[in-house]
Amino acid sequence: MKAVLSVNYNAEHQITHAAVMQTGLRRHGWTVEYSPHDRPTPPGADMVVCWSVKHTRAWDWRKETGGPVLVMERAALQPRTEYVSLGFNGLAGRGEYCKARDGGLRWRTCFEHLQKPWKEPGDGYALIMGQVIGDAALWGVDFRAWAHNRAVELRALGHRVFYRHHPESLRRRDSWRPSLALPLSGGLASSLEGAALVVTYNSTSAVESVLAGVPTVTCDRGSMAWPVTTHAVPADPIRPGRAAWAHDLAWHCFTPAEIESGLAWDHLRELAPCYA
Repeated sequence: MKAVLSVNYNAEHQITHAAVMQTGLRRHGWTVEYSPHDRPTPPGADMVVCWSVKHTRAWDWRKETGGPVLVMERAALQPRTEYVSLGFNGLAGRGEYCKARDGGLRWRTCFEHLQKPWKEPGDGYALIMGQVIGDAALWGVDFRAWAHNRAVELRALGHRVFYRHHPESLRRRDSWRPSLALPLSGGLASSLEGAALVVTYNSTSAVESVLAGVPTVTCDRGSMAWPVTTHAVPADPIRPGRAAWAHDLAWHCFTPAEIESGLAWDHLRELAPCYA
């Protein structure tokens, strides 16, 4: 079987992670070839591997062949820079990911410390999470209009409303926020401490807010927290069981060492058995 690694050679993290993926796949008998991300996929590929979903040539190949695209991205669980999210044919809530088959052992071993009890109803502010305009997760969405409308809804319900800029937006000097929301600075963890409700479009921060015990609204199925959140501001907040969702999340991400050793593919191939 032949895998093509679609790589942007101007992005060091893509080069680094492609190298460990190459080693891991070769341990399972794959032939691996590199291809620049902006060129057509070489013939004979059985699978394409790319970072994020911005490599349009990879998706052109999938449309033409129906073959699987394995997407690498920063993990949804902290520490995000030490793990790599791996799923097929889409990103986050639109991807296909491994299910937990270990009764939650990986979650308990690596991530259980991230989860806090649900907050009880009480005082606190409503927090709208900013996202980066132009990001792939927001394709086709007028995010500023979305955020403004959510602020209007929250104020009408009597909430104190705050808006937390995405760190990348601040680096780009984009200080826009809904006029009805106050800015909230500081780290994400400290921002969540005073929140009674979090509202996102599909930000990865929803995973952290749910794990922090803050009832959360997600408005797009692309959110990794979609199964454990409500999807409209007027809906009553929910505090569902999180165990099955969390156990699965633990198998969405792998360390570079696990990818390089071949362990990651041991689990990923259950989603594509014909490529085992």
